Order: sequence, then structure tokens, then C-alpha cells
Amino acid sequence: MAMGNYYLEDGRFEMAYSAYTDALYTVGALLVYRDAEIILPAGELQNVLASRHPRVYDMLRRYGGMTDYSRETVVTQ
Repeated sequence: MAMGNYYLEDGRFEMAYSAYTDALYTVGALLVYRDAEIILPAGELQNVLASRHPRVYDMLRRYGGMTDYSRETVVTQ
């Protein structure tokens, strides 16, 4: 999150978006690993994340395909 904030303040919106998305994937992975106590391939990880932590999965699904990296889309999305 700190890197996302840094890039956002520097006006580097695409980098900020990438940093925030990476942070969400990391949180999602940690939640799944904690709950399942196993390591999964990325595709299976998303399925488990969707069933056990739908709010995190929904945020990743909703914003994962963003292509407009302005201050408004990174901060308000």
C-alpha cells in the first residue's frame, strides 16, 4: 500500500494501480493460505478466494481489468 500511495502522490497512476492491485492479491493469498493451510496454483487460488472471501475477490475481479489510470479512477474506485 505504501508504494501505491507513493506512486499516487508522484502522479504515476498506472504504477499506483499496479501496487494497489498487488497488495490486494497478497492479502487475498494470505487469507486463502491461512484458511486452507495449503499452497494453491493461481487459478485455484482465485476459486477459493471467491468462495471464502468474496469481497476481496470481487474487488480484484472488478478492478483487475482497469485501463484508465487517472487520479480519479485509482482513488475513487
